[in-house]
Amino acid sequence: MGDVSVEDLAELEAVARSLRGTSADAFRELLAAREAAATAAPEEEAHPLLGEPEFPGGLGFGAVRWSCREGCGWSHTEMPDMEAPGPLVLPVGFGPDDVSAAITHQAEERQRELRKRVEGAFLEHYATAHPESAPLPAG
Repeated sequence: MGDVSVEDLAELEAVARSLRGTSADAFRELLAAREAAATAAPEEEAHPLLGEPEFPGGLGFGAVRWSCREGCGWSHTEMPDMEAPGPLVLPVGFGPDDVSAAITHQAEERQRELRKRVEGAFLEHYATAHPESAPLPAG
């Protein structure tokens, strides 16, 4: 690539100005969202019974499996990508930010429900198969 001339920069600036209110604003919003995500509080820690999830291709599209840490061969498999997301709840006169917030809320709720199911399955498994290793109930 050659050097960039003043004329090239002026032309680029003119194009950027013409994009104001369209994709340039959307790009700035995307960058702001990335920055916010980078400085956000860390996600909840995984339950101590859960290992890293596995993504076995042989179980089908979207399968996620967690195996027992005791090495007994038991595992719990979920298909979170196959769940119907449900309706979006939007206010009257909604805008793009409302749609984004509704989708985010829905995804977070689905993640909480998935976590509860997986942790419940592990707690039940440990209580029956490994009672000596089962964690004590909180409280």
